[in-house]
Amino acid sequence: MKLNILKAFLFFKEDSLWVKKFLIGCAFMIFPVLFSFLYSTVGVHITTSKAVLILILVSGLIALISWLFICGYYSTAINFQITEKQAELPAWKNFKNMLFAGAKYILGVILCALPFFIILAVFLLLFLYTTMSKPIIAPIFAIIVILMLVCIFASLILMTSNFGTDLKLLSFINYKQGFELVKNNWKNYLLILAMGLVILLIYLLVDFILRLTKVGMILMPFIWTYMIFVSAILQAQFALSKNQQTEN
Repeated sequence: MKLNILKAFLFFKEDSLWVKKFLIGCAFMIFPVLFSFLYSTVGVHITTSKAVLILILVSGLIALISWLFICGYYSTAINFQITEKQAELPAWKNFKNMLFAGAKYILGVILCALPFFIILAVFLLLFLYTTMSKPIIAPIFAIIVILMLVCIFASLILMTSNFGTDLKLLSFINYKQGFELVKNNWKNYLLILAMGLVILLIYLLVDFILRLTKVGMILMPFIWTYMIFVSAILQAQFALSKNQQTEN
């Protein structure tokens, strides 16, 4: 089974309740966007104004809670499409479990990326220790940083799909199970990596453009939510592509 990229981007055509689900997602996304806007505009005064500090802390806490729900829905959406094998996205319900799933997702991402950051930290210490006597180390370190970032990106794409199969925290570091998704499924893995990169670049470009105007800031929750929905569907498709190959 090949990934159906077009189906992921046009998910709303197969979901009669997509407007309700999308708007609820946008409502949660407003708070992280608002926090980002506040921090970028008044964050410079955080050390000189107690009121600004309180505003940033309160808005940051609200944004964090909202982000947990968003990550929880993202994880639940992947799991729902894998286990139920349905085209539509899940409803926004059982918020307690959704919040818990979001917390597991964020912790899982940290666990998954941690080994690479440790390796990066070791090389950083070596770089700081040797760069004064051997300037040639600088470009080597830059290459290592890029490789580590690529490894983190590739690992997160794979292990997110793995986490989506059962929503267990340790699935983020269950590399044996994760590599089973890649076994004899390399084309789809490379495809979802490419799509993940495309979505990331689109997000960064659109985010940069929208931040230039106040009207653009209003549109950001809609763009972010749409990208998350598309990403969840692609992650589920990748896991299902392996399952269907196994069944065949």
